[in-house]
Parts: sequence; structure tokens; C-alpha cells
Amino acid sequence: MRYEAYAADDGAPKSAGKPPTDVLLAAFWSTPIPGTSADGGFAPAQMEVMPVSSARGDLPARVCLLGADRMSYKVYALPPESEMLRS
Repeated sequence: MRYEAYAADDGAPKSAGKPPTDVLLAAFWSTPIPGTSADGGFAPAQMEVMPVSSARGDLPARVCLLGADRMSYKVYALPPESEMLRS
């Protein structure tokens, strides 16, 4: 997934808004996961997106992946939305 700045016909930058869920899922499922291998490494079976939380300190938004073996998992922190939309 690459970032491409969006500009209106007059060249002014515009906010692209929040992408639809199916677009996000397609992008995450097609992105290679570090630490995986074709010889039985980590294979995701389920994905859950968790929002920012202040329950135990400041936890960033994160993507949690549960492995196909239902015992291993990986958690990836997402940068703040303002950083993701910066050009």
C-alpha cells in the first residue's frame, strides 16, 4: 500500500476521508507480514483492529493478528491518523 497525495482540479490538497473497510482489509491481507515464511511460519487466521486506549496508559491504535495455530499472535501499532495523512 502506497500513499499518494490527492489534489483537486485546482491543485489544492483535499482530505481523502476514511477508506472503506473492504479496502483496508484487502490492503492488510495482501501486505507481507515480517517473520513469515513458506515453510510453516506465522500465517494469520483472524484480524482485529483495536482503537486507541487509555485504560493501561496510552496504547496506540493497533492491528492484532491471530495465527492459524490459534496460539501465536502479532500486534502492530498504528501511527496516529495525523501522521498517516501527512504528505
